[in-house]
Amino acid sequence: MDYLKPYNAHANIIKDTNGFGSPLLLTFLALLSSLLIVAAFVRFSVDSRSDFRFFCYNDLHAVQKILINHEQQLMALNPVAQALRVRIRLLYIQLALAIAAENLPLVAQITKWILQAKEQQRALRLQQQMLISFGTTYARLELTRTYKDLLVKNRTRSQAWSQILQIQDSISMNTFLPVMAVSPDNRADIAPVYKYNPGFENQQRIQATWMFWFFAKPSFQTLIPADYNWRLQCSIEPKNQPQGLLPTVKADKL
Repeated sequence: MDYLKPYNAHANIIKDTNGFGSPLLLTFLALLSSLLIVAAFVRFSVDSRSDFRFFCYNDLHAVQKILINHEQQLMALNPVAQALRVRIRLLYIQLALAIAAENLPLVAQITKWILQAKEQQRALRLQQQMLISFGTTYARLELTRTYKDLLVKNRTRSQAWSQILQIQDSISMNTFLPVMAVSPDNRADIAPVYKYNPGFENQQRIQATWMFWFFAKPSFQTLIPADYNWRLQCSIEPKNQPQGLLPTVKADKL
């Protein structure tokens, strides 16, 4: 690699026991080597922070948006679920009155209406379950994909600087199984009304933590003996804003 040529020249001169390298040249090469190592530190740290910030502000934000969008679609079905629930209750009252009046034709008709309303409830329940299933599955797949992309970027960057820097790092998530933090108001109902869980912001939070430590390779430790360690963390959670429920970045440490 071209940027390593100064180090090779430096090493060759140091190994030259016959004194062909002048002290001035040795000093110049040492200074140049130190500057390049410092540049590697800066470049690595800036690129690492940039990738992690993109992961938080773009990728995790998009995952949270998937959950919120499907929750909003689910909540939009609540008026239909509530209307069907009320209709069936009223029909059962009418059925009781028709039975008491021994009006068999009306009993048959009301029974038919009840069965139709329950069939509508079953169709609605399927729609509700599909929204929950698709929302959570899509969010989990997207989180896994973007997390793997971040790992690939990090591995590629580490390999690019591997002849100068020694790097140790770990990227952890609080969950790889994000959920829609909603629950039915009555689990016995065929098509219940869904509500957000108490404390749904915490339940739906997606948090990433990146810890890394890097320092100069042993051959360059005499030039730059320092090492650096960082801990970057961010979380995305749903928050009620004037515009509605939106993904909100909680920058714990970026």
